[in-house]
Amino acid sequence: MLSTGAASVHAAPIMGPTTLDELLSGETIQAGNMLFSDFVVDHWMDLAYFTEDADYTQIDVTPLNDGGMDPGPGLLFEFNNVLSVAGFTDLVELAEFIDFEFSFTATSQSQLHPIKDVSLEMVGELVNPTDPVSGAFVEEWVGGLVDPIAFLTREVSQSVDQSGESTSADFGPSQSIRVTKDILVAAEVDGQTSTVVSVEQRFSLVPTPATSLLFGLGLAIAGFLRRRV
Repeated sequence: MLSTGAASVHAAPIMGPTTLDELLSGETIQAGNMLFSDFVVDHWMDLAYFTEDADYTQIDVTPLNDGGMDPGPGLLFEFNNVLSVAGFTDLVELAEFIDFEFSFTATSQSQLHPIKDVSLEMVGELVNPTDPVSGAFVEEWVGGLVDPIAFLTREVSQSVDQSGESTSADFGPSQSIRVTKDILVAAEVDGQTSTVVSVEQRFSLVPTPATSLLFGLGLAIAGFLRRRV
């Protein structure tokens, strides 16, 4: 049976690559001082194959800790053709699609370094872009669906190609935030395919106050010395 929500919480977080299925079973994953927990599938709807669930063991999740404080730690989701549909011509002429929404909590484990912004990057593919309906789309709400503190989108369609391009949003320092992603892939005509290959998420952190103060002091001293010369 496939997991769609947290069943138990384990003490030690996963420090390396895992699958979304593991995280949905109650595991947590850590990247630097960022902890990601409480993974839940909000919905999965697959009109192409008429299923209401997926094999989440095929979705790889890798912690990212190579960005310092900015762009900061994050997660890489690789979907391995789970989010890919092919269109075909039928009497109804409806677009085949997969709509996948999931959410998780991102927490900075350092009180000195709360989260200050979030970035989102999608790698998507659209073969034979002949209509405005088809494409690969990601929408993301940070801090809740009703009144989010940030809202991000990425798109690969007939008119827009943002594959591999990152977007970001700033907000007030937050120790912990809820992130909800809604991913849609749609293809309408025969010979057309739409795919989300991967989604990368980063969370920038507030720098150490002492470091920021020293940096600002250094700039002030440099300016004073220039005026004296």
